[in-house]
Amino acid sequence: MDYEMDVFFIEHWTDPRLKHNESSFIIFSDKTQLDRLWTPDIYFANSKTAQLNFIMVPNMNVRVWPNGRIRLGTRCHGAIYRERVLGDGRPGFIGQRYSTYGFNCEQYSSRILFGDLLRICLLVKFSLQRSIQYSLLQTYFPTTFIVIISWISFWIDPASVPGRIGLALTTLLTLSTQAIAIQFQLPPVGYPKVMRLMKWCSVNYFGFEALWNFGSFDLTQIGEAQDVWFGICLTFLFASLVEFATVNMYMRWASQLMDFDENLQQSEKLNDPSILTPLMPQDFPKILSNR
Repeated sequence: MDYEMDVFFIEHWTDPRLKHNESSFIIFSDKTQLDRLWTPDIYFANSKTAQLNFIMVPNMNVRVWPNGRIRLGTRCHGAIYRERVLGDGRPGFIGQRYSTYGFNCEQYSSRILFGDLLRICLLVKFSLQRSIQYSLLQTYFPTTFIVIISWISFWIDPASVPGRIGLALTTLLTLSTQAIAIQFQLPPVGYPKVMRLMKWCSVNYFGFEALWNFGSFDLTQIGEAQDVWFGICLTFLFASLVEFATVNMYMRWASQLMDFDENLQQSEKLNDPSILTPLMPQDFPKILSNR
């Protein structure tokens, strides 16, 4: 998963060569003077692209204290990628790593990077809590109503083939269109979906627990939960079509058997010699195929 962020990055270090006799710190932001200043080679370890902001002038500011302590503040923009943790791990944060490129712990003073600890890479964690209201209104409620509408076909006369088929196909196409529209708004995380679908279908009662525990998912599991939900809804719609096809098939068989029984009774009344030969159960498929 990728995300973009603007960072106000502030660095502190000490350069004895810049000691001065002023009573307070000196501020300057001239690019010519900044180019002559030594700065640590800090970079974003997990960034795809990063750049300084240049709105009218470079967004940089330097303060130099009398003892040679320097504070450099910059504003930069970067596209950061979040590392995916496979398996059962569910990290609840997204992180930004800052590291040094050309130096190690022995070459840097231990107090420059992080207090009294030796660190050449710092990790900043941002804890996020997503809101479920948007997903409820845009995804779960509409799809639930579509599935309920498809159940109306159970009360329609099974002999009304156009009505039941039209209602089932309309709801199926509507749900498919909505699923495709939702997919364009989600990150493409396809590798764990099949395993999670099988796990949720066997443990969490066909995945319905995903709706109630939705707040505990990390960001990449948003697409997974909605994929499972759409899969369940499509299963219900497809099951309604299978139910109608099964009922219609048995109705046709029952109608053919009733017609055959009626013809048989008429033959008995007319003393038809053909009825003298008893019929066996294995003769019914042949009779039905000849009709």
